[in-house]
Amino acid sequence: MVTAIPTVFHFNDGNLSASWFQGLQNHPLAPAVLYFNSCKVHNQPLETAILGAGARTYIGGNINLGIGSSEEVCKCFWDKALVRHKRMGPSLRSCEQSHYPTAGAHGISGDQGILTLGRSIALRAVNNRFVCAEKGGGRKLVADRSWLRSWETFVLTELGDNKVALRAKKGQYVCAEDGGRKHLMANHPQRTTTATFDLVEVGANFSWLWEHLEQMEQIELAERPEKVVQEMEGKTLEETAEKETART
Repeated sequence: MVTAIPTVFHFNDGNLSASWFQGLQNHPLAPAVLYFNSCKVHNQPLETAILGAGARTYIGGNINLGIGSSEEVCKCFWDKALVRHKRMGPSLRSCEQSHYPTAGAHGISGDQGILTLGRSIALRAVNNRFVCAEKGGGRKLVADRSWLRSWETFVLTELGDNKVALRAKKGQYVCAEDGGRKHLMANHPQRTTTATFDLVEVGANFSWLWEHLEQMEQIELAERPEKVVQEMEGKTLEETAEKETART
């Protein structure tokens, strides 16, 4: 049985295996948080397979979990992380300390920060083109798209104190590589300091102050339309651009 809410999956006992997750294509779990309230499931190769499928965070039992107390830990975790917006790592440890007799019975991998569901946005540069994470992530960002589709859509997560993070289609975080001396890349599976940025309001518009960047360019935020056309499978960027031109 699977209980799901946006970007979060809560798995009860089931038969999913590492090979099943390894067979998933195009990071379909991004940017979900998976919680297996099951015995000895926080292990290899399952942990690597789940994170490799795009999961933002993976939680599961390190040992044979006791019935009743483990459910209390699970409920406590979701209350702290999802409702009260507490950091996921400390929330799990605090709930385990309060409701479970054994420390370290539950394991957590991946991002252990604040679980905010975020909102979908697009970035439009000064050339009036949309910023794109090539291939949906794993490559550099470019600002050359006249259309707005899934590669040009990012999930904005507010971290507090005007700090934000951006995730591309495949769930990878946008990062200022090498202290900002290289291209912005959407290639980090976890949020780090180089994937955390300041959001600065400038008059009625917004600009991004990219941490560690020596030079800045102002980019306005454009809200994502409710319906975004997906990238055409099997088509090159040139073919897509030609079709876009033909439509206009």
